[in-house]
Amino acid sequence: MTAPASASAPAPVAAGSPIRVLVVGAAYGLLPAVKIALSGHQATIVGRAEEAADLQARGAEIRFAERVSLQVPPGHPGLRAATPEAADPAAADLVLLAVQEPQAAAPAIADLLARIGGRAPVVSIMNLPPPPYLDRLPGLPAALRQGVYADLSPWAALPAARMTMASPDPQAFRPDPARPGLLQVSLASNFRVAPFADAADQALLARLARDMGAVRAVDAAGAETRAPVHLVTR
Repeated sequence: MTAPASASAPAPVAAGSPIRVLVVGAAYGLLPAVKIALSGHQATIVGRAEEAADLQARGAEIRFAERVSLQVPPGHPGLRAATPEAADPAAADLVLLAVQEPQAAAPAIADLLARIGGRAPVVSIMNLPPPPYLDRLPGLPAALRQGVYADLSPWAALPAARMTMASPDPQAFRPDPARPGLLQVSLASNFRVAPFADAADQALLARLARDMGAVRAVDAAGAETRAPVHLVTR
C-alpha cells in the first residue's frame, strides 16, 4: 500500500473556480456526480475499467420518477472517469466516498484512500459511517468498531478532522447491467450532511450544495423542472 500523502493541502478554491470532486464509487456515486457536473463543477468518478470506459464513451443519465431525467453527454467537461489506480487525489478539492464499506478493503481502493490522506475534505455517503468520522463523536468506545468493518486498516490514512458523512437516504439502482452510466432513482430523498469540523471545508461544501441545488432536470415533455436529490448542509 502507498504511504499516506505528506503533501500539504491544496490552496483554497477561488470563488469563481469550479470545485474538483473525486467521487469514489461509480454506481451510487453517479447520482451526485451528474449533478456536480451539471452545476458547473467537475466530478471525476472512480470505478472499474469497464465503468470508466462506458462513462467516457456514452456519458451518464439519471432517471427519476415521472420520466424526469438528468443527462451528461460524452465529452462533457464536468464529468470524467478513472480507475482507482489512475485517480489523482492531488487534483481534488473535495472527495466523496460512495462505495460499500467492504469495498474499501480492496487493494486498489485502500491504496487510493492512503493517497487521499489529508489532502482534501472527505464526505461519505457510504452504507456505514467511516471509522474516522466516529472519532469525531465523543464517548464512543473503540470496541464499537470490532466485528463491524471488513478491515479497519484502510481508514488509518484519513484524518477525522477532515471527514464528515451524509445519510445515504436516496435509493438507486442500475436498470441495465450493460450500461453503467445509467442510474434509476427509486427514492429521491436528500443527502443530509453533517458539518465539517473546519470552517473552510464547510464553506466549500455549502457552495457545492447550493450550486447543485440549482440544477434543472428535463421531463418527458422537454420542460425544465427542479432536479430531485440535494445535498442538505447546516
